[in-house]
Amino acid sequence: MSNIIKTLQEKLGYSSFDKIDPNNQQNKSELVQSATTDHFDQAATIATLVGLYKFGTTEDGSRALTQTLPADLLQLLFRDKEEEVIEKVAHYGNQGYEQTEASMTQVAQTAISTMQQETGPDITPEKIRNWLAGQRHNILVYLPPDLNMGDAVNDTSIEDRTNKMEGPVSNLMHAIEDIFAEKDKSKEI
Repeated sequence: MSNIIKTLQEKLGYSSFDKIDPNNQQNKSELVQSATTDHFDQAATIATLVGLYKFGTTEDGSRALTQTLPADLLQLLFRDKEEEVIEKVAHYGNQGYEQTEASMTQVAQTAISTMQQETGPDITPEKIRNWLAGQRHNILVYLPPDLNMGDAVNDTSIEDRTNKMEGPVSNLMHAIEDIFAEKDKSKEI
């Protein structure tokens, strides 16, 4: 399984993203003014992936992701929080609403296409849940705290600093979390 962040950066032509320092919840490269990161692209990508993760790890969501998808993917992922999420990302990246919506839709389409390719031709809801569970840490280490995505997707654990920690022990713990997340999601079937 590939790292969805690296795959999207390559497919969409984005520069590298700044990881968020779990100790002070700031971007590791001195907050929002890194010369190599487009923070709008990062915010749009990560916010969209958080929505995809939360939607796709539910039984109904994973089943929906095996079907033909609607044109308004953001409505599917965020439901009644769609406008709020788009506005948060637009404000964070100093962009307009329409540009933000278009960027996030492109991210959603590319991420879902990548997920479907990587889960194989016989895509099942369980494969989708497992794939997304395996991407959780890859997504959360780049989540800007200013977006407050935990509130938007009704999951405050997304904002937990321990999700962003890295290092030998933390990486081992994240690997164990991923295994348990996959098992928990497969029990929901």
